[in-house]
Amino acid sequence: WMRKEVQKIKGRKISFGMQPDSDVRFEHMENIGFDSMELKLAVRQKILRARLKTTGIHNVMNAMAACAAALELGFDPEEMRAGLESFVPLKMRFEQTQLVNGVRLINDAYNANPVSMEMAFETVARQPRAGRFLAVLGDMKELGEASQKLHQETGRKAVQCGADILFVVGEFASAVAEGAKQAGLDHGKIMTFEAVEALIENLEGKMKSGDIILVKASRAMQLERVAVALKEKFGD
Repeated sequence: WMRKEVQKIKGRKISFGMQPDSDVRFEHMENIGFDSMELKLAVRQKILRARLKTTGIHNVMNAMAACAAALELGFDPEEMRAGLESFVPLKMRFEQTQLVNGVRLINDAYNANPVSMEMAFETVARQPRAGRFLAVLGDMKELGEASQKLHQETGRKAVQCGADILFVVGEFASAVAEGAKQAGLDHGKIMTFEAVEALIENLEGKMKSGDIILVKASRAMQLERVAVALKEKFGD
């Protein structure tokens, strides 16, 4: 649909994506642990290789979009590589910390919507881990009449992507829990809370070395309090 509609635009067009004729075309990616990935792109047939300090398919698309803009501005692939490799993820955007107790903490509490929730789940799911996947989730705001349904779907997606235990807080915690149950997660592995403080206390007693903890919610939930509390208690 996009490729068809864009033909109506008279100005110069630069494309990026997976299609063979894209100006900036995806070639290959390989995650290097949780912290980085090796990315290979073709920029008008010239190969660009870069190591990014981030992971996830969504960030591959972001990198290609940046290269497409840089292409129009006259940068060559080597300059694009340097720019991509200098990128540092923003705070609370899949921000990762290794706790002293052996737990990997991912603070993605800057914001959330159904798509970014799914992307975060899938990114964690693709990584090897020694322990369990613990998802700490809060409300996604401003979803209107679809809120209940979309939170249920988020619960289902978390389980489908391998979440072993859910810790959920907020107005729609029960909806997330219901979706997780529908996806087959045992009732005893789904915990809902009215307050973040209670969630933190419970989480501290459940985590084990080798676990990965994903913390994600809309900005209004201020769920980074979970990450702050864990780092203060266990050290990083």
